[in-house]
Amino acid sequence: MKKFVIWKFELNGQGLQEVMMPQNAQILYVGMHKNQRYVWAIVNPKLAQESRKIEVKGTGCPFREAARNHISSFEAEYGGVYHAFEFLD
Repeated sequence: MKKFVIWKFELNGQGLQEVMMPQNAQILYVGMHKNQRYVWAIVNPKLAQESRKIEVKGTGCPFREAARNHISSFEAEYGGVYHAFEFLD
């Protein structure tokens, strides 16, 4: 039987970054926890790791056109609103 768990992965501020997580992870949400940005995903911990491209942008910040999926929008503890996207290959 496959056992799935929800893990969180730390993000480093804004902009485009690569996050390593088990293959086929289902990204659930990007948001703040204790003043730090994270992405939460349902994962099978037994699968090999793969790189996922996540971009976080503040409201009003320009971004380039690219194939992407919106993950979530969230408010930081200090009041800024951010939007998280996963880039598609």
